[in-house]
Amino acid sequence: MVTYNTVPLSEDARLNEPKAPQNRKALIALVAAVCFASACAGAVAPSAVRGLSSLAADAAPAPAAPVSPGKITLTDPVATKTDENLCKFQEFSKVWECPREHLSCKEGEYCQYPDYSNEGCFLGSGISEMGREADEAGCSRQELAAAVDKINELFADHPYGAHNNICYQKKKELGTCTRIEIKGTCGTTEVITASMQC
Repeated sequence: MVTYNTVPLSEDARLNEPKAPQNRKALIALVAAVCFASACAGAVAPSAVRGLSSLAADAAPAPAAPVSPGKITLTDPVATKTDENLCKFQEFSKVWECPREHLSCKEGEYCQYPDYSNEGCFLGSGISEMGREADEAGCSRQELAAAVDKINELFADHPYGAHNNICYQKKKELGTCTRIEIKGTCGTTEVITASMQC
């Protein structure tokens, strides 16, 4: 069988010769030097800029700078009165009475239940953590956990059973059933919502 070489020897030698590696740092330095010289001269030739930008596009991209972790900021506790023990008008009997008890009261008055534990106010608390939002905003899970620990400290009695947590403190000021709300943000992104009732 006869074989034919269709590529001339001179072309074949050129195809097989080793390629010189591109020096990307030198290329980037060249681009920076030309841009600086153009800025100093006060004018930039558009065709030169297009040529240099195409060369720079071939260069390897610089590694991304590490994202510095954000800090989670907690709002001051916001206390509001709840209406669960607000005096209500009873349609059937046409009188103002305290909820859950047939005690006479006045419109707009908050009822007190001295015989009830916690004066009849609902008790409870909850904390919602938004891990994905914290990640996207640049806050770490450790920072999120530390912020939750701070909220838990505010919600806890010291020592246990002393009824001196933040909700009870605000309840003494407001004189009725109280709801506390605390929010945590990473930058401008909300990452924690917490509430407590007492």
